[in-house]
Amino acid sequence: MISRFFSRLIRALSALAFVALLSGCFYPEKFTLDVDFQEDGAVNLTYEGTIFSHDALTHMRVSKKTLTAQEDESMVKIAEILGKRPEFRSAKYIGNGRFQIKAQRSAHKGQLLTDMPIFGVFRDLEQNTDLVMQTGMNVEPVYKSLGLSPEGVIRISLPDNAKVVSSTTEASRSMVFFGKRTYTWNYKRGAEAKMRLRF
Repeated sequence: MISRFFSRLIRALSALAFVALLSGCFYPEKFTLDVDFQEDGAVNLTYEGTIFSHDALTHMRVSKKTLTAQEDESMVKIAEILGKRPEFRSAKYIGNGRFQIKAQRSAHKGQLLTDMPIFGVFRDLEQNTDLVMQTGMNVEPVYKSLGLSPEGVIRISLPDNAKVVSSTTEASRSMVFFGKRTYTWNYKRGAEAKMRLRF
């Protein structure tokens, strides 16, 4: 019989928004996040990599056992549910409470994208766009308690009209590709960086 919390998780997923999928139930582990800005300030985010179920990994840590065959089956069902959501291009369960996914989000100029614990796009009243990369107070303890170290790459592509007003850290790499400047930040536990743009 599938454990109660796995059953609850499957039922809850049908009603969850992307914000909950990547900040409450699932967390990034190994990934690439492409952040592609357009000339009008619109932005497209593409996340490709692995996420893990906090509930599943906590369950394994407490029980000191791997997931049972039935619990793995419930994870496969969760992957099927994720794969049907409009934000997800693909989702596959790869074992040990982890999923390989590709997900995309977009926002028009002025809209926020704050539903990932690793990255956010904020806008202010003075037409500034702030990019924030951090694990944050609510996420750091999750990784520490599970003994995990996330590893990721965040690639930010900017058109010519985007001015970098300020940045708290230098990008690990910066290059021009197809007429766009691309900044690369390496993400790991404890990482934090901010960049202010103006279009």
